[in-house]
Amino acid sequence: MISLLLKIKNKIPAMWNFIETANGIIFYLLYYKELHNNLKGNLEKYSSQYVFRFIRKDDLEALHEFFCSQDEEQLRYFRPHKFDLRTLQRLYYNHSYFMMGAFDKEKLMGYFVLRCFINKQCFIGRIIDREYQGKGISKNMSLILLNSSWAADFRVFSTISKHNVKSLASYRSIAIPRIVKTLDHDYIYYEWLKNTEKMQPEKK
Repeated sequence: MISLLLKIKNKIPAMWNFIETANGIIFYLLYYKELHNNLKGNLEKYSSQYVFRFIRKDDLEALHEFFCSQDEEQLRYFRPHKFDLRTLQRLYYNHSYFMMGAFDKEKLMGYFVLRCFINKQCFIGRIIDREYQGKGISKNMSLILLNSSWAADFRVFSTISKHNVKSLASYRSIAIPRIVKTLDHDYIYYEWLKNTEKMQPEKK
């Protein structure tokens, strides 16, 4: 199924947009409220020196600028969606996408996203500006995504390149990986399972 969806996404964008829209409507009716409330609580819980919150409509231009400011190496393994302003605006109104940001005061310095499907599966992704790496921000973003999803009985997945050692190590530090499938171009389809001993927030 994942291979088919990836092919549709990459080769038939019009069909993919239709699937996204239909999924968003059904997801909103069935699951949106619970997952939104879970995320809201965890965003507040993990905020301290740095603030984690939902992306607002007036953040979209700043988010677009954030992506434009990242070098190619930063974006090499982070492709959850396109980064142009039109795409960001479209996804903002799709209730199956939870778009969140990490802020240093008013500065957007990190982005993380939860992409949900009506079969109670979801995909996670995150990116941090180089200047803010190594401060525990990525770990807290992951904890927000994982804890919120698991609390709503959603299974959590991601596709990670076997060459993206840093990202894989980061997720492994807080969750148990289960390899679902090996994909093309050296990507691996992972499910992330609870590891209760490693679910504490990073305090820095």
